[in-house]
Amino acid sequence: MTQTVTPAAKGEVSSDPRVPSPAPSSPTPCGGHEGSPPLDCNWFIWRVDNFADIEEKCCGDWCEPFYLGQPGYRMQAKIEFSTYMFGAYIRLICGDYDACLQWPFDRDVYFSILDQTGCANHIVRVLRPYPCDSDEKGIWDRPKAGECEKQIGWGLPDLGLRSLFCTKMGKPSAYLRNDTLYIQISLGKTPPCTDVS
Repeated sequence: MTQTVTPAAKGEVSSDPRVPSPAPSSPTPCGGHEGSPPLDCNWFIWRVDNFADIEEKCCGDWCEPFYLGQPGYRMQAKIEFSTYMFGAYIRLICGDYDACLQWPFDRDVYFSILDQTGCANHIVRVLRPYPCDSDEKGIWDRPKAGECEKQIGWGLPDLGLRSLFCTKMGKPSAYLRNDTLYIQISLGKTPPCTDVS
């Protein structure tokens, strides 16, 4: 089971999207908000509960939809496992603001595995969309009603090693506490695509 946690209050967020804030202790009206997101809502903290069960199945379900950006791209995320690695994936789904957003989607997506010890040794990886690449053709286009849930998503199959979550010599993992993992998802800006065909 996955569930979402909203980000910390405004003012607690670093201006650099690559520097995650610690997992919040109380909800605020940004991440995972299904209504009108605040205009400064550019990040979301995804709380993955029952991590051991998800790892055993080698695949999690898509998390609850959330909005990122201005006025808001609606997305979902999931994690999957291979023999030694785990990955994170994202998919665009139909949202309330699609008519006024720029398409195809061209923003960098930052995935940050949050260090829960307070040491801020977060693992940060960037997914850069290439809407003109034949492998990604259609992935970043405006979602169409009825087709969103069929979308397999795009992501980073090698976000990190599974061993990050194993305890070594009785020491708990910095990233997994009480069978819960926190992943921050935030947006950056990529250069516009120049189609050369």
